[in-house]
Amino acid sequence: MYLRHLRNQLAAIPFAAWIIIGGQFLVGLGNVGPILSIFFQGSLELRVLEISALLSVRLWSQRGGAVFAGIAADRFGARRTMVAGLLIRGASNVLLAVATGFPGLLLGVFLMGAGSALFTPASKKALLGAAGKADPVFLLSLRNASRNLGFAVGPTACLLIAASSMRLALFLAAATSLVFAVAAQGWAPADAVREQRTSWHPAVAVRDLSNRRVLLLFCALVFFFALYTQLEFTVSLVAEATYSRSAVALLWISNAIAVVLLQLWLSGWMARNAIHVVVGGGLATFAFAFLLFALNLGLPVFLLGVFVFTVGEIVVEPKVDDELARLLPSRSLATGFGLLGFALSIGGTLGYYLGGRALDVASSAARYAPMWLAFGAVAALGAATVFMTFRSAFARPLEAPSGMPNDEVAG
Repeated sequence: MYLRHLRNQLAAIPFAAWIIIGGQFLVGLGNVGPILSIFFQGSLELRVLEISALLSVRLWSQRGGAVFAGIAADRFGARRTMVAGLLIRGASNVLLAVATGFPGLLLGVFLMGAGSALFTPASKKALLGAAGKADPVFLLSLRNASRNLGFAVGPTACLLIAASSMRLALFLAAATSLVFAVAAQGWAPADAVREQRTSWHPAVAVRDLSNRRVLLLFCALVFFFALYTQLEFTVSLVAEATYSRSAVALLWISNAIAVVLLQLWLSGWMARNAIHVVVGGGLATFAFAFLLFALNLGLPVFLLGVFVFTVGEIVVEPKVDDELARLLPSRSLATGFGLLGFALSIGGTLGYYLGGRALDVASSAARYAPMWLAFGAVAALGAATVFMTFRSAFARPLEAPSGMPNDEVAG
């Protein structure tokens, strides 16, 4: 019965939607983000603080630009914006491959983030525009599965190619973006280019967002992403220094497998439990993962820590997004998501800076366990704080703002 239902859902997907879904695999395949820190340190011999600055710029241009990218997709059309994002993303890889100084690298990572910012919301809108009779929820789930499969293969392939030439890996990553851009331009559905009239107004958005619960969600995401960035930064660098470059490939394979295996199963658990349980529990898994890193019991235990870390990655951000959708009316929801993207930018910047400082100290002493224990203690304290604060703040029914019914608040 299930297989028949799945076959019917797959058969209902139009060709244009398959182009976008398949392109998500190419995007993941050409994803060099997880190994940039290794390229900057190993091939270019940059200092840790220079690396953290470059990664922070990429993060800010991607996360901070998400709101403007969504506006661009609505204003100029999803296909046009998506293709522009892919071309900019490809150009950034070429620039990183040929750059000879820090300014060139800085521009390269900025363009990489900006291209991703343009691509992501536009590709979602284009996919839904090509849905036809297909189930939109199933389409988005299939999109995520395709992307995660690419993420599982991409960093590993890049590392294998980078063993002979990191610049070759960057050129090939640029080629994946170009191939998808050509396919999308040829077969993705074109949008009518028109300016949308909505009920959005700055004063209304400020009023909708000015409540304690939105502020708590904002702070939780800042804290969450400051810890999560350690997986891409300090965890990757320590894995290479302690074990080998192939260990970094295993790290990202472990992360991708965990996402693919646990995502659907954990979505049911997330739906059944309140936000204080999900977000607090997700941060607690970070604390446990850092403890496993600190034990220094070999690569299998280190990879187990990555697997545990991934549980927190899977549950926290989607649950926060879901809660925000319940809090805000539709007129301010996109602004709210943009605000949460801004929170991720702040958290990522803090994470890269603090991680860089901590890694400098740990590397000079040749002891990483104190750094992991410190991160674990911070994560545990944050988990307890979120659990208690959110349990109190989100326990009461939401009161509608003046002049607005509750069903509109629920969004």
